[in-house]
Amino acid sequence: MIKNTEYMIYQLSEDQIEKYKKAGFIANTVLHKASKLIKPGVKYLEIAKFVDEEIKKHDAIPAFPVTIGRNEIAAHDIPMHEDQREFTDEDVIKLDVGVAVDGYVGDNAMTVDLTKNYTELVQATRDAVHAAIKIIGPGTLISDIGKEIQDAIKSHGYNPITNLSGHGLAQFKVHTYPTIPNYQTGSNAKLEENMAIAIEPFATDGNGSIREIQPSGIFSLLKTKSTRSAFVKEVQTSMTKFNGLPFSRRWLDEKHGLGKVNLAIREFQLAKTIISHGPLVEKSEGMVSQHEHSVIVKDKPIVTTLHNKF
Repeated sequence: MIKNTEYMIYQLSEDQIEKYKKAGFIANTVLHKASKLIKPGVKYLEIAKFVDEEIKKHDAIPAFPVTIGRNEIAAHDIPMHEDQREFTDEDVIKLDVGVAVDGYVGDNAMTVDLTKNYTELVQATRDAVHAAIKIIGPGTLISDIGKEIQDAIKSHGYNPITNLSGHGLAQFKVHTYPTIPNYQTGSNAKLEENMAIAIEPFATDGNGSIREIQPSGIFSLLKTKSTRSAFVKEVQTSMTKFNGLPFSRRWLDEKHGLGKVNLAIREFQLAKTIISHGPLVEKSEGMVSQHEHSVIVKDKPIVTTLHNKF
């Protein structure tokens, strides 16, 4: 990306575009394979491990830990070490899978309704993401994308979650400029050619706002720190291998052991060298649905994750 005094010019080589497309293809393939395994009695941890292994089979890495949001939990909930939670027939599950190829990210999500009672809520976000994609192009007002999402969700009788949004994608960055709102903001910001973005609507029968809760199993390393502890150094070295991408503490637990990781994370949190990403819950405990696609902005947009219909 080259910065100009008047505007931003986004440049992507054909090789970079191919990496975005490959990441999107893998992410979409894994998302759909995993979604078919979500059934009552199956453990969350089984799905998470399946996703990790499937991504490895494609010689790629997770862009973030697969998140599994149940009912009022919109995002950022992941199974921890020895998590025993199982899906039930009372669950509406949001499954969010991200893949990185040489750091270039494909990010997509879908909703699995095990209750069979929230078909309309699921359709609301499905319609919203596709309505948004239809107007994407260089010069599109970002607020207009938000309006398309808002109108589609409202047409089904639900509310968009307004403090969650889509986002830009970049090498080893899952969330970057621009923010893609899920409602009409009135902003004059526009899409630029070659931007890589994720369109990510959330719908709810609640009030339309989320809050973060703890504990968190997702972390990002902001910077390294000097430490005298040999095992803390080992844990930090493992963290650096994610190149700034969000990671699951479960991955560290399995490699270094729960006790060592607890001590290391505590030290890094005190030093403010890592941040956590806790589960995001709809404030009024409304049911939530989600769908997401990754797109490269062109006159004819490239939807890198659109290989299976959802």
